[in-house]
Amino acid sequence: MSEIIECIKARSFITSLKTTSTDELAFCTKLHGAKIFSTKNCNVKYHFTSQHLNQDTTAFTFNLQGNLIAFANIKAIYIADIEKKEILKIIPTDDQHIQILTFDETSNYLIAGNENGRVTQYNWANSSAISRLCSFPHECSDRKYIRKNYVSALCVKNNRLACSGLGGAIIVLDMYSRANKIVLQNTNSRINALHFIDDDTILSANFDGLISIFSIKQRKLLSEIDTPLTQIRQVLPMPESNYIMLCSNTNYVSIVDIKNSKMLQHKYMSFDDKVIRLSSIDYKHVAVALRSGFIKKIELSCEEDLKSLVLHNSLDKAYELVEKEPMLKSTKTYMDLNKLYNNIYNKAIVALINQNTSLANELLKMFKNIPSKQKEINSLFIAFKNYNNLKLLYLSKKLSLAYALCSKYPELEKTPIFRKMEEIWRDVFKNAQRQILLNKTQNARSLLQEYKTIPSKKEMIDLVLNQNKDFVEFIFAIDKKNYAKASMLALRNKLLMKSPSYNTLQSEIEYKTEQIKNFIYHGDVANARIAISIIKDVPYLKQQISDFDRECKHLEALQHYYKENNLKKCYETLDIYTSLYTTELGELLEKHWQKIVEECESYALKGKISDIKNTLGLLVTLKSRVDKIGDLFRLAFHIRVKTYLSKRSFKNAQQLIYSYIDTFGLDYEIKMLMKKYEQKTKHKLAITHDITTQRDSWLFSEFIQ
Repeated sequence: MSEIIECIKARSFITSLKTTSTDELAFCTKLHGAKIFSTKNCNVKYHFTSQHLNQDTTAFTFNLQGNLIAFANIKAIYIADIEKKEILKIIPTDDQHIQILTFDETSNYLIAGNENGRVTQYNWANSSAISRLCSFPHECSDRKYIRKNYVSALCVKNNRLACSGLGGAIIVLDMYSRANKIVLQNTNSRINALHFIDDDTILSANFDGLISIFSIKQRKLLSEIDTPLTQIRQVLPMPESNYIMLCSNTNYVSIVDIKNSKMLQHKYMSFDDKVIRLSSIDYKHVAVALRSGFIKKIELSCEEDLKSLVLHNSLDKAYELVEKEPMLKSTKTYMDLNKLYNNIYNKAIVALINQNTSLANELLKMFKNIPSKQKEINSLFIAFKNYNNLKLLYLSKKLSLAYALCSKYPELEKTPIFRKMEEIWRDVFKNAQRQILLNKTQNARSLLQEYKTIPSKKEMIDLVLNQNKDFVEFIFAIDKKNYAKASMLALRNKLLMKSPSYNTLQSEIEYKTEQIKNFIYHGDVANARIAISIIKDVPYLKQQISDFDRECKHLEALQHYYKENNLKKCYETLDIYTSLYTTELGELLEKHWQKIVEECESYALKGKISDIKNTLGLLVTLKSRVDKIGDLFRLAFHIRVKTYLSKRSFKNAQQLIYSYIDTFGLDYEIKMLMKKYEQKTKHKLAITHDITTQRDSWLFSEFIQ
């Protein structure tokens, strides 16, 4: 960290902070509206206030571009254009207490979580709730006994939404298909922060300081990081790295290495008050909002700073910078720095070999005060006090003692003498291998006799001399590309895993598995099966081979239905065998589905029920996506009832309400419309029959048939 700039002071508590797509910062306060200011000079560019944006506001969010703000109270959700200082839409929430809001990446939709644990998707431009996405707690037999429900975290990536609430479950779903809702759970603790690491991996941080990383596709926990923090508020990914920044109920932020599952720095940056929100401005700057109302811009040491020091040969200062900013260890420049250091280190070794200790000291002088290098440099000079002994032992052919000395002082392994010893050993070992293959075991024993007392060589010698049958079979198997037999021999005899040939085997198997994945993605089932046959009997690949076989089988079925233009069977197959989503054909079908949904949604927002049916065609009864299709029809009914009410066509409204109840049952949304009908007409609707029904019972209604 090189500099902290005090950017701006808000007049009341900061509730939201967001970097816009134009590298400006937008923030919202509890009492004094929202502002957008320049991240370069900290000058305020726009200031938005509203009578509705006050101490009674319960949720706030900005869109990705930063030009829109959404906020809510117990009566409505408000969407405003900050730059134009204009409220664009007001969406009544019928006294629902909205706790959390977020825009999707397109800014077309707004996702809201309320005090009843319900997550709802809004098309804000049309002031319409278009979909009830999920509810918390995830598993609950009787919600009437829940005293205090909540939705605590929302996160959007592409078409996917991840959310969490009471009970600690994470629900991941596709907002366009609503198929294959995924539930992930590690603890029951409240989760306040979610982050998609990539399309298949999601990270959560809970109230107790536990960070969990899940595979969405495999639906399982990959790793955990138990931090000393509590009440983690936010997870901020650091640009182009495997690190995240955390803020909790403290006056400092922490850095976590998610790749290696460890806390990198507990107190990375400290401030004079508690940290409320974080926002990444660019690769070099982070904005920090404090409870006191201050927003500070933190200039991080970045790769450019490290590169400048390296270019100017200030290698000691470069290492000092890395000590202060350990995230730089993941950069290419840090790798370059280590290469330069190793070159100097090797030059020092040459100087010590030539008994020029003063030159070696001069070469390494700049690194002697670097904590990470001190032990290595001190060990080097101690080791080379024994270099003359190594020369004598080598010239006297006392190999066992020479290897023992190098084992005690590993720095001596970097000398030409040790390299020559290893070169001789490799030649002897290869010759012994040839003798074994020629069934001349006694000749092999004679060749390896002088190495039998060297600890580092014992296992390989034992393998060749005493287990030569396995060794010979292993070499032949690799030579003939018999991966299954070579792998089985290696599993049976662990010593084979230490041979150079085993590394070659592993590389070739890994290449084949990647090749199979590529064939499957592009729909080349024939070549995928040929590649599978080559590695199908490798023992540790049993499950993966089974998965590949299954994917090929289901992909063939999907290709068949696609050629037959049977879209319903295509989507049924996709939703049963979810691994096909990530194939080229699966991605094409999902894009087509999204286009259909967008068209149907436009009809639903106009109340055109028959047009939705016509657009969906045979897909109207697609059971795997019944939730989304049902949402479209419900929305169309809601819009039409609202239209009749606005036109005071009360008889038509009444008939449609009854029709809705017969079709979908008596849900919350229709209850609110009934309430409005009764307020306008002063007439109470008569519900004389059992209206308890399953949410997908509309599939069997008359208007679908």
